[in-house]
Amino acid sequence: MKPTLILALICVLIRGACAAETAPADQVRTAVTAIKAATNYSWTTTLKIANSPFDPGPIKGQTEKAGFAMVTQQLGDNNLEAVFKGDKIVMKREGHWETPDPSDFFMSMAATWITRMGPAGDEAASLIARAKELKADNGALAGDLSEAGVKELLNFGPRDGGFPPPTNAHGSVRFWLKDGALVKFESHLAAKMVGPNQESFDFDMTRTTAVEAVGSTKVGIPAEAKHKLESK
Repeated sequence: MKPTLILALICVLIRGACAAETAPADQVRTAVTAIKAATNYSWTTTLKIANSPFDPGPIKGQTEKAGFAMVTQQLGDNNLEAVFKGDKIVMKREGHWETPDPSDFFMSMAATWITRMGPAGDEAASLIARAKELKADNGALAGDLSEAGVKELLNFGPRDGGFPPPTNAHGSVRFWLKDGALVKFESHLAAKMVGPNQESFDFDMTRTTAVEAVGSTKVGIPAEAKHKLESK
């Protein structure tokens, strides 16, 4: 084989390897893995829900590598505060930390609403796992979400009572990286949903999350909340 042909083949192989290493989805996965492995970090999630009677306040969260996370949100007249570790949750109620009572509809739904996506790193991992091909788009790495993935993300809890699953489900996701680190991500989910009175309605929600203070967050998990979780 001629030297020039060998050199050409080597160049092709190198270009292919480099392209695979720098694929947008791989860049995001690497950044998400780094966030999840961080000693600690904070995040702020803002929500926009079309046709909502009010705009939910931002969800503010902190987490540490030990697995504890704390989130707060102003939802209408209610100030929600929750601490969780994995699927174990306690919420602050009348000055005390309590395990959500399944028979208490508001408390149970509030706990699900505020903690269901987990820490920001877990939410980002969930989104990239459900994303189709990502491409560079105005400074972000963006792509569509699969229909099945959107339906899973719109499962806000047990849909008993014969509620049908969402239809016409579609969505998209965007990730912003800075020097290889994840600094922000956004998801847009839309579908036809059925409410508790069997009424059909269009649901449209955008979640935008900024990842902050990686490695420098002072995570202040209340002792009472931590004790409740560890004693379960």
